[in-house]
Amino acid sequence: MNTNNHDLGGQPKEPNESNQPNDEMLDDDETAFDFEDVVSGEFDAELIRAEAALRANDVTNAMLFINQGRTAATLAPLTATTVAAAYVHLMRERGAVLWLEGRRLFDLKRWLAEGRNTTLQGRSTCIPISLEERGANPNVTGAP
Repeated sequence: MNTNNHDLGGQPKEPNESNQPNDEMLDDDETAFDFEDVVSGEFDAELIRAEAALRANDVTNAMLFINQGRTAATLAPLTATTVAAAYVHLMRERGAVLWLEGRRLFDLKRWLAEGRNTTLQGRSTCIPISLEERGANPNVTGAP
């Protein structure tokens, strides 16, 4: 990215109103995007709040947080009256929302350690070392 903060005449550049990179600030191979959209979505935050509520045995608020995201996605609300039933909904919703973001494994590992989900039971819970890394690093040995 071009880090020059002055225009061609040597005068300081004015920041654009949206505080986002403009076309002058980007090299030809770069595009502007909002990091907030990449790091976490709004529904992810609601699911974090739902899990926190369940850890405090607050099923009512947990379901409220889960259903806020479902409502925004025009899906029917879910109901639960016990922590165990609410966790089933939470795990399903987190799976549906996060599976393409590369964060699903961490949920599954956490829930396995807590005894809430057995999806990974008997499986390796480590992220495998890539074949490229194995080929480039002579210190990596063992089966892939």
